[in-house]
Amino acid sequence: MSEPISKASSSFTDDIPFQALIENITDAVIFADIKGNVIYANHRARSICGLDKSDLFDCSVFSLFPQSQVPNITQQFELAVKQEPGKTTEIRFGIDHAWFKLTIFPVAAGVVGFSFHDFSMKRRLQIISQSQRDAMRLALSGATLEDVLTVLVNAVEKVTDFQAVSGISLVSEDGLSLISAAAPSMPEETRRYFKNITSD
Repeated sequence: MSEPISKASSSFTDDIPFQALIENITDAVIFADIKGNVIYANHRARSICGLDKSDLFDCSVFSLFPQSQVPNITQQFELAVKQEPGKTTEIRFGIDHAWFKLTIFPVAAGVVGFSFHDFSMKRRLQIISQSQRDAMRLALSGATLEDVLTVLVNAVEKVTDFQAVSGISLVSEDGLSLISAAAPSMPEETRRYFKNITSD
């Protein structure tokens, strides 16, 4: 049964006009056979996944995703194999852990497509905008300055997928006293630096 699929997949992805079309779109596109083996990935997809062409052979498409996402992706994949439409899913994906809208769809008999639309900038702006609203709400409700600053610090860390540790400190104009600070994820040794600044 795998031989006809293999032949269909090969002739499908070897078509030159097809390749030119897929290589030149901005979204990442991956095609897999009904067993989930990658049979094609355009340049954008290879770049996002950190793959070169030789890495694609014997590669399961499911191995490219975070383990926590595999059950949902498997479910969407099975719908596409049955030629049924799935739903778009938001996912963190790739070597940079960027935000993508993932669509899994039927392409042809024995071929399932994965399309990744990068919306990282929009998602980051949503996080920042929501955090600004939360900080303003807290400030207007009489929360402490440290609580307000903590919301903003958490937003910075969330935007970087917690790959960065952030902090905000408000220091007096003469630089000799700490007015307020927030650095909930900062290592203890860094916090000690702030303890050396006399608080008002």
